[in-house]
Amino acid sequence: MYVRRENRRPFTTAFSTIAAWSAIVAVTFLVAGCGEPEPVSAPVEPEPVEETWLVEEEETEAIEITEVDSALITFLTGDAYLVSEETGERYADIGDGLYAGEELHVETGYAELQVGTIGTVRVRENSVVRLDDIVLQPGSTTVDLRVVSGSILNKVERLAGTDSYDVRTETAVMGVRGTEFGVVVDPQAGTRVAVRSGRVAVVPPAADPRRIRERAAESGEAADAVEAVARRVEESALVIGADEEIDVDESTAQAAEEVIRQVDTIIQEAATATAAGQTVDVAAITARLDVAAEESTRRITEDTSRTRRASSEETRQELQEIEEIRVVALPPRMPDRVEPEDPDAEAPEVVEEPPRPLLIPVRFNVEPAEAQIRLDGRNVGRGRFAGVFRPGEELEFQVGLEGYTAETLRVTVGSERGSTYRVSLSPRAVPERVPEPEPEPEPEPEPEPEPEPEPVSLQVNVEPAGAQVRFNDEVQGTGSVSGEFMPGDEVMVAAELQGYRPASERVVIGEDARTVRLELERITGSLTVEVTPADTRIIINGQAVGTGRHNATYPEGTELSVRLERDGFAPITVPVTIQEGANPVRYELSRDTGTLRVTTSPAGARILMDGGVRGSGSVDQVFPAGSDVRVRVEMEGYLPQERTVSVSTGTTPLRFELERQMAQLTVTTVPGDARIQIAGAAAVTGRAQRSVAVGDSVRVNVTRPGFAPLERTVSVPAGGQSLELRLEPRPIEVNIPVSSRPFVRGLAASATMAYGVDAGGTVYGINPAGRVAWTRETANTSNENGLPVAVGNNVVFSGAAEMLVINGATGAVINRRDLSGGESHLFGRRPIVWNNQLLFPSDDELIVYSGTGAATGRTISVPGGSKMTPVMAGGRLVIADQQGSVLIIDPDTGALVTTVSTRMSQPVALAGAAQGNRAFLAGRRGVAVAVDSSNGTVVWQTDLPGGRGPFVDPVVVGDVVLFVLQNETLALSTADGSERYRLRNTRTAPLVMNNQLYFGASGNVLRVANPATGGTVASLQLPATPSAAPVALGDRIAVGLENGRMLIVHPEGIR
Repeated sequence: MYVRRENRRPFTTAFSTIAAWSAIVAVTFLVAGCGEPEPVSAPVEPEPVEETWLVEEEETEAIEITEVDSALITFLTGDAYLVSEETGERYADIGDGLYAGEELHVETGYAELQVGTIGTVRVRENSVVRLDDIVLQPGSTTVDLRVVSGSILNKVERLAGTDSYDVRTETAVMGVRGTEFGVVVDPQAGTRVAVRSGRVAVVPPAADPRRIRERAAESGEAADAVEAVARRVEESALVIGADEEIDVDESTAQAAEEVIRQVDTIIQEAATATAAGQTVDVAAITARLDVAAEESTRRITEDTSRTRRASSEETRQELQEIEEIRVVALPPRMPDRVEPEDPDAEAPEVVEEPPRPLLIPVRFNVEPAEAQIRLDGRNVGRGRFAGVFRPGEELEFQVGLEGYTAETLRVTVGSERGSTYRVSLSPRAVPERVPEPEPEPEPEPEPEPEPEPEPVSLQVNVEPAGAQVRFNDEVQGTGSVSGEFMPGDEVMVAAELQGYRPASERVVIGEDARTVRLELERITGSLTVEVTPADTRIIINGQAVGTGRHNATYPEGTELSVRLERDGFAPITVPVTIQEGANPVRYELSRDTGTLRVTTSPAGARILMDGGVRGSGSVDQVFPAGSDVRVRVEMEGYLPQERTVSVSTGTTPLRFELERQMAQLTVTTVPGDARIQIAGAAAVTGRAQRSVAVGDSVRVNVTRPGFAPLERTVSVPAGGQSLELRLEPRPIEVNIPVSSRPFVRGLAASATMAYGVDAGGTVYGINPAGRVAWTRETANTSNENGLPVAVGNNVVFSGAAEMLVINGATGAVINRRDLSGGESHLFGRRPIVWNNQLLFPSDDELIVYSGTGAATGRTISVPGGSKMTPVMAGGRLVIADQQGSVLIIDPDTGALVTTVSTRMSQPVALAGAAQGNRAFLAGRRGVAVAVDSSNGTVVWQTDLPGGRGPFVDPVVVGDVVLFVLQNETLALSTADGSERYRLRNTRTAPLVMNNQLYFGASGNVLRVANPATGGTVASLQLPATPSAAPVALGDRIAVGLENGRMLIVHPEGIR
């Protein structure tokens, strides 16, 4: 191995030392130093100070490439370990193989693993990988690599045949067909996959086709059906392309397990039957698997693709590191020898196997350990580096550290032996100075702090001078520019100019200023002029260039005027705009000429005559009379047209009207019933198609109640485009501040307004648009239980002081009545509507008012008195007295029909619930009763949990009646009073809407439940605690909160 060595310093005076090393290594170095001595009274010429540095070389064995299936460590910098069950933990070194079942731990730096000839993996710092499987056979290579933690970069050649290259993590499986990509595993965020080039198929582990195929062997006669499922999963896997990235977290992986479980269950049935020797119904298994696989793959692809996106700038910068990955040229593996089957057959001629190819190791160990090592201008680590190389390679190593002499070693890799270099850098020497003789020397100055690294200038000169220059994709200027960077920075210098091929160079900033020169290559085209007669003069831009035939090369875009002249013939002038490649001009002069006038619409269309560009929009071109000219007109986004015209004497007009090129835009939505509007056309539902002009920007709007509207502008390509738009749920359409106090008990609503009352007794009217239409203060200022009652388009509210009938649209008071004595109440007693009249409950009678609150003079006696609000059941009034007896009263006559004794006592304020003839009531001490108003009998009565009754009206839905207790709601059978289920942590009474229950729950939640089972269907997180029972406002829901805000919610958006 041959070595050349230099040390470089930014000094201006120099002396050199030449030393011979050994027969194996030759080192040439240059030591230079500079400095201007500080002024002294008696200057002394400093003597040269010899600097000491040391490079030791030790020969090492070459690495023989074996036939064993393993991934070869080809490059290593920093500390890494190989871990296996057999050998435990050991230091990793270049030339070591990572075998199936083993792990590679990289603590600092990085390691590169080369897998045969198909790919190389860079395992980065703080990363652990495990090789699950590897088979390296000609024509059939299998690699199965698992990223336990950290990150890797992959450079994989294009695979062929049955080759496979898979990368796995805890949450994702990646199938590769030849690409450059990175994988990052984060314990919290899951797996991130980013592709630089090529394509990577990504599925959660549960949908791994290999896992499904492994089940085929145990499925007996159904094996083909299981294999078909694996193929379907494989074909439907989400494919991530160049400059895309995706996150697959634990929740996505778990969701895939749930989705694929049905497929696993069917496969297990087939496996169980096969193991038991039973006949498998292959047709039935195949049909069930087909349906389950179709649904599973669709849902898995949808879930996985949610985080798919274009790669961020930070990700693209990280993937640039893949360019540094070096693939060592390894010879292909030889096929295994095949022994003859017949032992008595004549043995084949023994052919001596060729020697196994060698890789030569080169290792560097540097002191101090913080020293930076560069190989061929790129950073490869600090302190320690090792790599394998092919014999004869030329390498340049640079070793340096601030405050030490930088060393450069140029190495020619030997053919049979490797080398280990131990480099000890020496501090930069400082010549001694003779102190100025003084009677009393001044105090020695404090040592100056070690200077920070200074920026280094990078000068870039570009020809031609008008070219635009970029540093790392940022425009710096034109022609000649400069910038400052820190030593060790990598700068991508690029230059471009219209008509020239762009050029670029990657520059690694050293300690010295650097000048880079880029010369752009001009893009040219060849002009060939052929004219008959052969002695026709050819004149280009006024200059004669020959006769008959002329060839020349010009820069692309050059505009030429080619004139053809011959005595006795009509001259022709041909405008030519040079394009890259051939630009033919062929003419035969005629004694008679004509002008071909071509015009186009649109005016910017390009005009070509006989294959050559002649201009755009409108062109007059002279041709020999009788000439047939092929004219083509084209413009992006339009259908080209081509015609052949015979030119006559005079002017031959030719007009082209180009038609727009159209393409089909198809838009589908999720959810599938959203309204789609394309370019302002009438909206359609679920799926919309429209033919649009290619290249035009088309605005697509998608809306659906309960979801955030979506607007997308697309430019449709020539082949058409299918677009699936997913709407994000946004059920809360309105969130407005209404009061500074909580809403109380429950809301009410008319057809167009929602009404609520706060704890201060103020009534509010809110319209569906989310605006407070009006506010009405009342004398019922201490309100803990009172709630509004909607009566047609009016609203009634009563309390301790007064009852008001308010116009629901304007808030104007229609009637106001003072309440005192037995009419006054604190617990939410309120009127009910009967026969367009209001029945207002007092302590011992029901006072009848008109629908607008006017007195009628009629009352209905309530024997025994009551604190309740009555309920109508089967056309009769049902109300309980203070002792718990249920009174059934005829509202028309006011007569007491019957009295029903129950175990209830002291029912307060709340009204009962009714279903047909049955009324459902509850007392303060926790007894619930069902009474039949038609015959005056108790259907059932039961004790409620905790011995406490509700203070909120019960609700009947279907065959259950709901009693709202403290922190829970109890559902009882309407038939026999048996418990059906309980809703836990409830905060409000439920609203029955769309055959669902909507109610406030703990944790600031609006919960949706199935009224038959009590099971949670969906839930919505609210901004505050719901304090009043929700109410239906058309197809929306109004919700009053504890903080005095009101929400308008669309139930379709609750998920």
